[in-house]
Amino acid sequence: METIRCAAAVSVALGLSGAFPTAKPKVPDLVQCPEWGAERRGTTRGLLNEVKHHVPPAGTPVMLTFADIATLQRQADARVRSGADAKVSAKDRAKLQELAIHGGRIGEGDLVSIVGFVVGRPKVNPGESANCYLQGASNNDFEFTVAPAADATPYDGIACEMIPQDRPKAWTIGRLRTLSAAHRQVLVVGQLMFDSRHLPNPTPGTNHESPRVSTWEVHPVTKLLVCRQPAGGCDPTREDQWQPIETMPDK
Repeated sequence: METIRCAAAVSVALGLSGAFPTAKPKVPDLVQCPEWGAERRGTTRGLLNEVKHHVPPAGTPVMLTFADIATLQRQADARVRSGADAKVSAKDRAKLQELAIHGGRIGEGDLVSIVGFVVGRPKVNPGESANCYLQGASNNDFEFTVAPAADATPYDGIACEMIPQDRPKAWTIGRLRTLSAAHRQVLVVGQLMFDSRHLPNPTPGTNHESPRVSTWEVHPVTKLLVCRQPAGGCDPTREDQWQPIETMPDK
């Protein structure tokens, strides 16, 4: 399995070729927000923001299971620190490559897919560093949780995020909330990303702002399909059994 180069590796070259900004950029719109967001280029958060904006090339995604996510978490924990105060360099992020899963190897930046259920309440993230602290839904990520069962909680799932850059207009927070309320099975495709500012917290009562079973995310999401059978059970290898999110009611 060929590993797609992570955006963090690109960041090394970028950081060496340009000067570091001396202050957080003040930009009027998302178009003028740099890839490293409102951070110094090459810093821990600046590198993370670049990864958040990386869109993998189109192709056949690697299908992950939640067991794979647990395996990836153990390997990442052995290589890279995480948490709000963790310092993570480009060299550290490069260690998130060639991780072993069933049938091959994978790394941050690769195109992946996972099947599950949207649980909890999808939200519009408030103005954040990656998007230069601009306000409003059109300038921020839509975050939702995908878990292995319809009756699971966000503590059992992983975070998935639709970034505002080039996001289809039909991808709305209302449609995501419809999926959660209706307990619909989904197939999510996007970049495998390690959000090093978070920690796994399967135990209720910790990390309230973003419960998750793993630090790994699908971010950005590049495709979201919904099982045509309300009770689920669709085959992820049969795209005819799925329908695009655009077909769902927008509430």
